[in-house]
Order: sequence, then structure tokens, then C-alpha cells
Amino acid sequence: MLHAQRIPNQNFTDSPSDIFFNLFDIKIPSPIELKQAFKLRHKVFCQQLGYFSKRSTQLDSGLESDEFDHDAIHCIVTYKATGEVVGCVRLVSPNLQHKLPFSSYIPDYPVQAKSHEISRLVVCPDFRHRLQGLNINALIFRALFLSINVICEHIGVNSAYIFIERKMARALKLFGFQMVETTEKVTIELDNQTVSQRCLYRAGLFSAEQSTKLSTKIFMEKVQSAIYPAFHNFFHPHLMQTQSAPKFALA
Repeated sequence: MLHAQRIPNQNFTDSPSDIFFNLFDIKIPSPIELKQAFKLRHKVFCQQLGYFSKRSTQLDSGLESDEFDHDAIHCIVTYKATGEVVGCVRLVSPNLQHKLPFSSYIPDYPVQAKSHEISRLVVCPDFRHRLQGLNINALIFRALFLSINVICEHIGVNSAYIFIERKMARALKLFGFQMVETTEKVTIELDNQTVSQRCLYRAGLFSAEQSTKLSTKIFMEKVQSAIYPAFHNFFHPHLMQTQSAPKFALA
């Protein structure tokens, strides 16, 4: 099990990106790492928050996954001290029925063929607090969302939907992301007898060059270098015409 208390003291004169990369790695997952991400999603979304028990597959095995995972582009954060997955996110394309994950809650909302959705953004509970003044959760959260910006830049996507609570949308706005609310609040009754009120947002995405904040530009450039190693050559623009993103089997 991960324990945030194991995180060593940091030099807080370092930039947020320096602190993040001293502690964590961010990357496209291998099939084994992707299963670890599914376990983290199960722990947080299913066990703690009460989501998805009626819709997702493989719950009995401690994994949370659905039909969209096979064709999604996934990104994970791993803790360098242990190698374990401590955060994940995915970028989803429409399925054959022209649906995205949010369509389960807003079935009449039109989905275009080139629409995308950011979903299953989650951080390990062991890293959801401040430690010696360092907001671990915010670093992981920010890096994951920047990774989606980087991926979208390389596949030619300028915006994506995200179905979240308004408090999370406010947090993303503080990071500098443009969030346009496109629906009224949707009330979701969860298995733990609580409710979640979410709205569908269109998130405006940007490249490192478009960032107006130097710290964000530097952070994003480091994220790009981390998730674009040579063996993921589908990310390189000159190969985009002939290659597509890898698809990881769930078995």
C-alpha cells in the first residue's frame, strides 16, 4: 500500500514541475500498468464513491473498466519510490453507437464523430492531502490534465467534453483551463446512498506554446517529453497519417 508519509522532504524553491518529476513519472501505460489503473479506479470510484457498479465490467475481480477503455488513450502517474500507479485519466472517442461515457447520464445530448471525452480522472487517496506544505493531489491532478492537453495537441483535437462536479471545474479554471458549461446539473444517485451533481463541460485545450504562464509552459513541456518516448511513435506528428494510438487488451 502507498503511504504519502514516505515522500521525502522537497526543496520548495523548486518549480511545481521539478517537484512533481522528483517524485513521480507520467506515461502511457503498459497493459500491466493499465490493469493497475483499473484497480485504482475500482478502489476510488466503486468502493469509496459508489459509482459504476451496474454499468462497468470486471468489478468482481477488483477492476473498474467499461467498453470505452479498449479504444481510449490512457495516461498514468506512477510513484517513483514504488512504481505503483497513483493517478490516471483517459481520452475517449465515440463508440459505434455514437456515444461517449457521459451519454449514460445525458442520453439525448448529441455526440459528433470527432467528439472526445476526458474521463476517469482519479488520484490515489493516499496522496490527497498536503504534506509539509506540498499539495500532492494538486500536482498529480494538474499533470494528468496537462497530459490530456499534450495528447490532444498531437492528434489534432482542440477541445473535449468532461462530465464533472462544478467544484472540480472551478479547480481546473484555477489551473488556467477554459471550461464552458454546456448542460444543467445532472443528479446521480450513488450506491453509497449519496448523490453527485455534475455538469457537462467543454474543456478548451491548449499547447505549451499557447500557455500564458511560464510555470505551466515548463510543466507541459516536461509532461510532453515524459509521455512521448520513441517507442510510442504514433505521437510524432510526421507519423500521424499512417499510425494510430495503441489499443490495450483488457484480458
